[in-house]
Amino acid sequence: MAIEFTAQQTRVLQARKHNILVSAAAGSGKTAVLVERIVRMISEGDDPTDIDRLLVVTFTKAAAAQMRERIGAAISAKIEQEPENTHLQRQETLLHNAQITTMDSFFTFLLRNNFSDIARDPGFRQMDQTESDLMRKDAMDDFLEEGYASGDPSLKICADYFCRGVGDRELEVILEDLYKQAVSHPDPDEWLRERASDYTVESEEELFGSAWMQFIILLAAEKITDLKRQYEQLLDFCSLPDGPDLYIPLVKKELHMLSALGDVPGAEEAGRRDPGEMRDLWEQIIEVLNMEF
Repeated sequence: MAIEFTAQQTRVLQARKHNILVSAAAGSGKTAVLVERIVRMISEGDDPTDIDRLLVVTFTKAAAAQMRERIGAAISAKIEQEPENTHLQRQETLLHNAQITTMDSFFTFLLRNNFSDIARDPGFRQMDQTESDLMRKDAMDDFLEEGYASGDPSLKICADYFCRGVGDRELEVILEDLYKQAVSHPDPDEWLRERASDYTVESEEELFGSAWMQFIILLAAEKITDLKRQYEQLLDFCSLPDGPDLYIPLVKKELHMLSALGDVPGAEEAGRRDPGEMRDLWEQIIEVLNMEF
């Protein structure tokens, strides 16, 4: 049974001779659309391309294998419809050498096939995840050891602020997370330099308009809202037959205090809020926290 594509998916299938960016949720049919687009490129038109002239990159080896299998099945289905089509028969053969792979596997392929141009030993191998983690840990240890030995004041301030007990594991976790976020950007150094000014504010409006302050406020409000729901469940429990009804007055009193905040949007929801709205919400949170429970 043929797949019926939506209007948006059809636009993706028909787009030619320019770059396109497709964004869609999981399970929305991205793989099916990509497979169909590839099959059309190698089977339709006056001069269809060969499958081994395309580069198809996925995130995992399993996804690459699934993609290759689907393309192969689609080619076979077309050959059944056009058994005399030598071009399609050729694609079925070329599919085995087509670059349908992960990004790191494609780079390895490039290096192995061009080692003489870059003066590299063709016998190299990819570092596995365990080796990578160990090398990163060694680099972290060396960095911290050199910083402590040199008396770097910035490192000392970070260690005093973030490390609550013996050792500096908390600081290591923060630095590792910062490193992973930085290397996910085209220019990690520039991204880090930009982050240095994230906490610079010159007015109350800038403070309550900043992404980090809004996240803190919304997260605090979300925690209070969650606590209110727990009190509601506690009140239901106390009200059960033979329940601990002696606690009902106290639970109701504290639930009333928590309800003063009301429900707020989750901290993870996208979109910057109005600074005035955030300031008012912050004042409500402080008022709730200052109540005598």
